[in-house]
Amino acid sequence: MGVAAAQFFQSENPEESLHYRLTPTDSQVEQQQKKRADVDHFICEYIKRATGLPVRTWIQGSYKMLTQIRPVACSAGFDMDLGVCVGWSKSPADELSPSELKRLVRRAAVEFGGAGRARDIQVQSKEKCERLIFPQPEVFHIDLPSYHIDDVTDRRRLATAGGWIDSDPKPLVVWFQERVRACHNEGQLRRLVRYVKAMALLQIDEAYRPSSIAWTVLVATCISDGDPVADDEAFVHILRRVAACLSGNSQVRNPINPSENLNVTTLEKAARLAARLSELVAAAEKAADMQSTGEASIAWATLFRHFFPLAGFSANQRRSGTLHGASPQVGGIDIAVTARPKDSREGKTFKGRNLIGPVPKNYEITFQITTPLPPMAEVEWTVRNRGNEAEAAGDLGHVGSHDDRGRSTMRTTRYNGNHSMDCVVREAGRVIRVARVTVFVLEPR
Repeated sequence: MGVAAAQFFQSENPEESLHYRLTPTDSQVEQQQKKRADVDHFICEYIKRATGLPVRTWIQGSYKMLTQIRPVACSAGFDMDLGVCVGWSKSPADELSPSELKRLVRRAAVEFGGAGRARDIQVQSKEKCERLIFPQPEVFHIDLPSYHIDDVTDRRRLATAGGWIDSDPKPLVVWFQERVRACHNEGQLRRLVRYVKAMALLQIDEAYRPSSIAWTVLVATCISDGDPVADDEAFVHILRRVAACLSGNSQVRNPINPSENLNVTTLEKAARLAARLSELVAAAEKAADMQSTGEASIAWATLFRHFFPLAGFSANQRRSGTLHGASPQVGGIDIAVTARPKDSREGKTFKGRNLIGPVPKNYEITFQITTPLPPMAEVEWTVRNRGNEAEAAGDLGHVGSHDDRGRSTMRTTRYNGNHSMDCVVREAGRVIRVARVTVFVLEPR
């Protein structure tokens, strides 16, 4: 078992694991279910009234496969794929063209977006679907691909801007579910899909990044019963195989319909993807080779950023000190912390060292390293947010930008809860000091 296995997945303290921080909360799932039910009912009734044809919907994609991840940025939002399946006989009088079906679903979506709602919902037309974008604070969108369904064979074909495509999402979902059941550890396959998708979103440029479904198929195809039980080691094995698949041939064939390529790209983009994956495999192998949990978690955080928990500190750590599980050469840091009301508001000023709080919301907090550091030391600040409010906002933190690498930094309090500002100092690429400042935010009632 790798030294960082518990930071990937654990049942004892799940909140301090990568899998927990990537997985939607129960309330986020319930919110999506409610939105889906509203859209489902309205769209089906609208099309039935307009055509007299039978209509039903089909949930597909990561939501259906139980591999959905939280958005990696606050502005990204959750997404759901809700296929709109319209049936008709082979009579020419009943048949709709792909453009007619797509326009019909768009009209239904537009009507839903403005049907007596306080805030309009945007509708975007895309090549293979219509997209409903819910306004703040939901941070959520639903894609509505349009299908003709043959009620006799239960086969679907997709209406696109360029015509019909023989694309049926249902058999692919069934294939994935069978792959899950065939694994010695059913839950691990879904977790590995989440890890790979999150890493891709965080580390691979959108211009040449494969789709979510392509990553899912690759992971499900590459997994083997002989793989390690621990998630950190299993992730390295899977990433190596996925990278090998995409370096040799950029195409990702639909296992149900091999004529369909799930990763249509160019030779230039395929080469850039292969090169980037080679770098990511090397980074994962380096992290897996670490001998201490503390240093391993820092190395893994280069791939998963603020989503990866920093081992050796609890969520309520009250001092920096030496990172538990780190090598003897890694020391702590003293950080002076000052919190003042934002925008020159009247209010109390709070001060602390390696800990501050409770502090109200809308306070500016300055973090200043007071420990002497080597002149060429590089400082990395990482915010890790926790609690219901941060989770509801989809804001679990961020890594400071390259312009935010000095001996001090500043942030604003936004959510109640126990949060942390983690600081990693490197010299010539080697970690020499680590600290955590716990920030307890509590808005007075």
